[in-house]
Amino acid sequence: MSILSPIFFGLGYISGSLAFLAMCKQRNLNPQVARNLLFAGLFGGLFLGTGIEWAVTGEGGKTIIGAVVGGYLTIALYKRHIGLARPIGDMAAVAMCVGEAVGRWGCFFGGCCYGKCTEGFVRVWQHNNWRYPTQIYSSLAAIATLAIILLLEKTRPPENTIFYAQGFLFSLSRFVIEFYREGHPFYAGLTAAQWGCTLGMAYFLVRLVINLRYWRHMNVDRPSNRIEQTHSEVLG
Repeated sequence: MSILSPIFFGLGYISGSLAFLAMCKQRNLNPQVARNLLFAGLFGGLFLGTGIEWAVTGEGGKTIIGAVVGGYLTIALYKRHIGLARPIGDMAAVAMCVGEAVGRWGCFFGGCCYGKCTEGFVRVWQHNNWRYPTQIYSSLAAIATLAIILLLEKTRPPENTIFYAQGFLFSLSRFVIEFYREGHPFYAGLTAAQWGCTLGMAYFLVRLVINLRYWRHMNVDRPSNRIEQTHSEVLG
């Protein structure tokens, strides 16, 4: 494994953390609350995520799905502990895109999450064969998703719209990339990850449509209403 692998994994966590704090500042979330949420998410992603991966697959690792589940659980528990009702999914969505865009290069240099064998033009030499560079595909998909949700953010949508959009786009891109990743079918020719992504796409799309319909129904004509209201909820 190249020394660049742990470096990029570390940079992924750092860049994702900075993106989370920047979004919290933009959304006027109390700085101390933001830092505590970040620490809770990192703890869940680093430790509980690894434990979840062991329980589900019997193998250790830094899978993004395990990290997301672990981080979600610890953040939910912390929010309940302090009585914070405000959604923070939008902040986490941006952080996950940034972190994956950088961290997937740790996968590339570490040789994990590698692609199937190919004789095509776009290929890399890994595990004694020419293979699809699926780690790079994932990084580029995260960058594209980040660009889309940042454009959506400029429209000042209601809370959690960015989160649902990012969840749908992540599930969609992962579903497609799975066709090029090395793996074994789980059912009907699809991997377990693809079945999970199918459920994810359905869930996030439904929630996204509901959120946008609600927004249209409310006919918000002041873009700052959302920030001012949530700011008072957190601080007051």
